Amino acid sequence: MRRKATKGKIITQKEFEILRNIFADQDTDESGVVDFQEFLRAFEVYPGGHNGPASILRRDTAACVFSQMDANNDGVMTFRELLMAYYPRCDAEYVDRIMSMYEPKTDAERKLETVLTSEQEEELEYVMGKFDMNQVACKPG
Repeated sequence: MRRKATKGKIITQKEFEILRNIFADQDTDESGVVDFQEFLRAFEVYPGGHNGPASILRRDTAACVFSQMDANNDGVMTFRELLMAYYPRCDAEYVDRIMSMYEPKTDAERKLETVLTSEQEEELEYVMGKFDMNQVACKPG
């Protein structure tokens, strides 16, 4: 049985990580976005150097590609914009969901995930009480 082609419809974690690394390499000032000069440097690594008609063609091509990838025309490309351009068959909601799944969490985000509400603490105490065979209550926190 042949698998249905899914190219461009699904972002795998491996692809996400590869693109994240490429984006990070282009973001030389570590601002979290890629401006046109950073993007252009990626084109300069190809044979032909910085001189002559080939470099003019690369600059024009880079400008065209960058303007299409910079969806909101603010002069910088975000990682989300890169994903949206690279996967045009994926909608924004899907890309956002993938980013939240695959993007490493910050320490603050991890801490927020571990904070329990008072209702959750009460429920946890109740459940743990059911398993507390020797009646030595342990309270979370």
